[in-house]
Amino acid sequence: MPTIVPFRALRYDLKQVGSLSNVICPPYDVIDAELQSKLYKLHPANVIRMELNRDEPGDGDINNPAANHRYSRAAKFLQNWRSEGVLYEEAKPAVYVYHQAFEYAGQKHTRRGFMVRCRLERFGEGKIYPHEETLSEPNFRAVSRCGKRRAEPARKGGGRANAGGGNRSLGRGAPDVDGDR
Repeated sequence: MPTIVPFRALRYDLKQVGSLSNVICPPYDVIDAELQSKLYKLHPANVIRMELNRDEPGDGDINNPAANHRYSRAAKFLQNWRSEGVLYEEAKPAVYVYHQAFEYAGQKHTRRGFMVRCRLERFGEGKIYPHEETLSEPNFRAVSRCGKRRAEPARKGGGRANAGGGNRSLGRGAPDVDGDR
């Protein structure tokens, strides 16, 4: 059984961003240049700036943590949004239930899941199974942009792993639960 605990999520302050639709984006691997540009224009706090920040003239080497580049800018966006109150950390740890409704091949589907903090294990040795191969560049980007925290749950309400049945029906809502930060 995977070791899971509640965590304190970062969330957008809707008083500052309006609708959540203004600030979310799909995963980096389905965003083309046209959609990236559209998302940049949609809202100055759109998470596209962390998910797939664009290259700017004068960017330095992305492998140099001291250089200014799209990953260091992404980390600054996160830091600024937190200090400005655009993003805030929940007061209490919780298990976060999510539902994703979508249409595929003419049929409507609802994916249900939950987000938790979990212990990382070596690939293939644990009980949490990835649904896709993870590329080294996106891994570097995730660590560079957020330090040790992943921003993915804030962006779309879903993770990229199935925690041993995590997509089974979870009912409505999820109460806060006590746990370590």
